[in-house]
Amino acid sequence: MNFELVDLRAFIAVADLGSFHRAAKALNLSQPALSRRIQKLEESLGAPLLERSTRHVALTMVGRDFIPKVRRFLDEFETSVLSIRDLGARSGGLVSIASVPTAVFYFLPRAISRFSAAYPRIRIRILDVSANEGLEAVARGEADFGINFIGASHPDIDFIPLAEDRFVLACRHDHPLASRQQVTWKELEPHRVITVGRTSGNRALIDNALAQQGQRLSWSYEVTHLSGSLGMVEAGLGVAVLPKLATPAADHPLIRSIPLLQPEVSQSLTLGGVLQPRFIPGFSFSADYYNIKVDKVIVALNAQQIANLCYDQPSLNNPYCGLFSRWMGPGVGTFGEAAGQIQFNTLIQAGVNFAKRIRRGVDFNANYRSRLSSKVTLDSSLIWVHAIKSSNYNNPTLPDFEDRILSELGDPSDEGRLDVDLKVGNVTFGYSGHYIAPMYLNLAEDFGTLPAACTAAGCPPNNADWADVHKYPSITYHNVRIQWDTGPAFGLKNIQVYGGVDNIFDRHAPFGLSATGTIGSDRNTGNASIYDYRGRAFYGGLKVRY
Repeated sequence: MNFELVDLRAFIAVADLGSFHRAAKALNLSQPALSRRIQKLEESLGAPLLERSTRHVALTMVGRDFIPKVRRFLDEFETSVLSIRDLGARSGGLVSIASVPTAVFYFLPRAISRFSAAYPRIRIRILDVSANEGLEAVARGEADFGINFIGASHPDIDFIPLAEDRFVLACRHDHPLASRQQVTWKELEPHRVITVGRTSGNRALIDNALAQQGQRLSWSYEVTHLSGSLGMVEAGLGVAVLPKLATPAADHPLIRSIPLLQPEVSQSLTLGGVLQPRFIPGFSFSADYYNIKVDKVIVALNAQQIANLCYDQPSLNNPYCGLFSRWMGPGVGTFGEAAGQIQFNTLIQAGVNFAKRIRRGVDFNANYRSRLSSKVTLDSSLIWVHAIKSSNYNNPTLPDFEDRILSELGDPSDEGRLDVDLKVGNVTFGYSGHYIAPMYLNLAEDFGTLPAACTAAGCPPNNADWADVHKYPSITYHNVRIQWDTGPAFGLKNIQVYGGVDNIFDRHAPFGLSATGTIGSDRNTGNASIYDYRGRAFYGGLKVRY
């Protein structure tokens, strides 16, 4: 079989999220790279796993049969890997890490110190390399894992957010900018800037962020390492742009660090833990907390979203109203526009800066596998996602004015999946459930107050009487499946007969939703495809191995 573990994870992500776009974002992959992985997996298996359309991705019959096996395989693999941790204190070994110099110098030593205290016989090799060299070292197998920038990408490497840092300006206390509380990138132009070379991952992040704003960094001195730029700053040769982690402490006698604005360049932070109690063999529980804040995030909006954002702000004096013109009359416009309509060809669709975007929540995963008797095996998995905050702050001129996305259609506060398989001899009985929490019929602001969005007029709901019912109800889908494997028979390796029912209780999307895409009047929050669009569905099949 010519596929890899990451290909299986990619398949699970697309199936769970129902979208190549959302799965690619969750896996920190480009969409073409994700599509190549799915295609390679399907070619290896000799059968399509997913049905693709312009608005929806669904499992094929083969995909429905394959996905519980993939989940069990990944769960067992992770359980096996975690069990190896207990051997670390008793056995030796070597771990190789390919890390960018910033991490090696500023925070990796603390992590290694704690690890070595727990596993003193394991040796650690650190490859202090550039971002690109680190990616290649991991891809070639020269390093077990790497520490790199979130902007880095490689088709054969999975990325997990680890820590968040920001770029700042470092200057001497006697520099003209030293008295400032913040500095924009544009204000650096008249000053002599010291930067690292283009082979540095830090430089690539800076150049890419500025390019999206139509700016470029004009430098006077270029060095190879960040330590060299700090030395030149101390000597009074100029100012340097570098990560906050790489700057001296606040009480440094010569150097001061000042936040840089527009654009903000940041990374994300996630924290996770795994519990595998010895007194419950076969059980594991993991929890991952994520807190992601991206300032000056660049987004691409469609025409309707731009118009909505213009009128959703407390004042019409906002960046979005400046992206189009309305025909004011009298009569009709050049292209037949009535008074008040947007004039033809005046709306500008381009990347814009939100003030910030915040996503916060916790993912839970519990797995239990047990052999109840010589012929009976229980295998179960529960995945639960609890969103704590999901908000956009659309207006850079009002950075605290909140547009809440949490609990709007397509973004439930809670969503869970339960899979249980009971194998008795050659027969497997399967159950799966999918829970979706209630979501607002329209915008969250229509029905609830948001302190962060209050204006001088107060903070009442925007449109509390929009509907008598405020939310789509919660919904749970139940699916059952039975499978019989004959084992060797009739000269064949195995005959597998299976069948099942998806959505047993024929639950349809509430209030007549189509469950096939977004609602036209939404603000990119009305993703109705989160619901099942078919209703009750029966299936069955036969698979022969020879």
